[in-house]
Amino acid sequence: MSFIKQKDLGYNKDALLFLRVNGNTDVINGFNAFKNELQTSALISGVATSNSMIVGGLGSGGSETVDAKGNPLQVNTSRLRVDKDYIDVYGLKLLAGQNFSTRSSEDSIRQVILNEVAVKKFGWASDESAIGKPFKMGGQKGIVIGVVNNFHFNSLELAIEPLAIYPVDRRFSRITLKVDMGKMNQALSLVKDTWKKLFPSALFDYDFVSQELKQQYLAEEKFSKIFLYFSILSLLIASLGLYGLISFTIFQKTKEIGIRKVLGASASRIAAMLSGSFLILIILASFIAIPIAWYVMNQWLQGFAYRITLSWWMFGAAIGLVLFVAILTTGARAVKAATANPVKSLRTE
Repeated sequence: MSFIKQKDLGYNKDALLFLRVNGNTDVINGFNAFKNELQTSALISGVATSNSMIVGGLGSGGSETVDAKGNPLQVNTSRLRVDKDYIDVYGLKLLAGQNFSTRSSEDSIRQVILNEVAVKKFGWASDESAIGKPFKMGGQKGIVIGVVNNFHFNSLELAIEPLAIYPVDRRFSRITLKVDMGKMNQALSLVKDTWKKLFPSALFDYDFVSQELKQQYLAEEKFSKIFLYFSILSLLIASLGLYGLISFTIFQKTKEIGIRKVLGASASRIAAMLSGSFLILIILASFIAIPIAWYVMNQWLQGFAYRITLSWWMFGAAIGLVLFVAILTTGARAVKAATANPVKSLRTE
């Protein structure tokens, strides 16, 4: 979960507020006025439209292009419709070519921007070599005008797929705003007031891209918490078992402990004798558990295209934690027995 939260997704996920249009024609027709009014404020540094969010996956379909030798090539490509401001608002990097022109959505030849994975999968030599290639989608001819960096639009369980970005038409479903993170409440109030002023009958339905990402991994987040709670519970149960075992052992060896003390054995040596056998068993159990734990966790991680690598220190830390808890549990009881009055121990029947 730490890896997922810190993973670079290829775009700026912070400070992005998005609004759902919900098919409202007043919003679609009045978008330019809404955009112009917001951009007069320093709280809003960018406004863009799109047909969907790049969280949780995109629609895909068949496309036609050519390979490096000019032979026809049919490919399945994820698709995203955006306006010319989208790349800047989301912080994408244009690696080759150019951004959309203002009226590109109305051209008979559609302008298309691909991601790096698409260029590689289509067998083209470089990002620059992709420029000018034909790219037909949905029966409409197109031409590649640019290449952007790879970015995640699916869960990290899935590898990045070839993506074709093309201009959104007049109808869009999302408005994304790049806002001032330091003044988030002010920015949100400004957006809400402007929305209500221009679209009084439209639902103000908003969220943050970062929150959408959090929802995407809600199942994994719950799993990690449940795993943590049960780990703590299992340690507590094991500690109670250890405490009971060492108490029983001390009860059986009460006279032996008294004799050893009379013969000059130190309290620390007696405590080590009592708890040492348990610690050896814990170490042996750990070496049995490590291969099983490694196999199970490795199998689970295989379900993620992007994941951490299991390292030895993770298992070492686990063993260290278990030993620490065991030493606290057995050591406290052993020390108490070792420091008891030997006369009382020898009188015990």
